[in-house]
Amino acid sequence: MSDNKTLHITDVKPLASKRGLQILEQKSFYKICQDGKALYVSKTKRGITRVDVSGFDLFHPAVKPLKKKNGKVTGQLNMGHDQVLEAITLGLDIVANTEFKGTKVS
Repeated sequence: MSDNKTLHITDVKPLASKRGLQILEQKSFYKICQDGKALYVSKTKRGITRVDVSGFDLFHPAVKPLKKKNGKVTGQLNMGHDQVLEAITLGLDIVANTEFKGTKVS
């Protein structure tokens, strides 16, 4: 991580690239995607403030499932959680793996 508290896209891009994932720059987000699954990572200068999970369920303590689905978005990461990088890494693994539909982590 860039420092003890703040994640930046520069922390996430190498993890996505290592898994062969597309990183598409959009107006407000980076879309890291493959086969209909994606993580939408906020674009801000002060660090990542939001990550949306789309096209799959990500069961992890750092993920807040949406009570009401917003299109394909199923959850958002709690950026204050101490395991947020672990949750992003797990999400990237699921996006990269065509057989993964979602996994539960205790």
